[in-house]
Amino acid sequence: DAAARALKAAFGRDPVITGEGGSIPVVNDFATLLGAPVLLVGFGLPGENAHAPDEWISVDNLRRGMRAMAMLYDEVAR
Repeated sequence: DAAARALKAAFGRDPVITGEGGSIPVVNDFATLLGAPVLLVGFGLPGENAHAPDEWISVDNLRRGMRAMAMLYDEVAR
């Protein structure tokens, strides 16, 4: 809930919540070893060619993403 509030504040709209992490095996290890849930938050858009040689990210999304993560820390601290 805190992440959703932070993302909405940074991007001006409700976030799209999707299940992810199945291809990142260490995520389950973190959750198991730390005994805490893991939250993955992405800011990429379709067509940004993630992990390809010509990968890119929207500068606006990058800035809003940084703002959202700062806001998330504030939300969690409350």
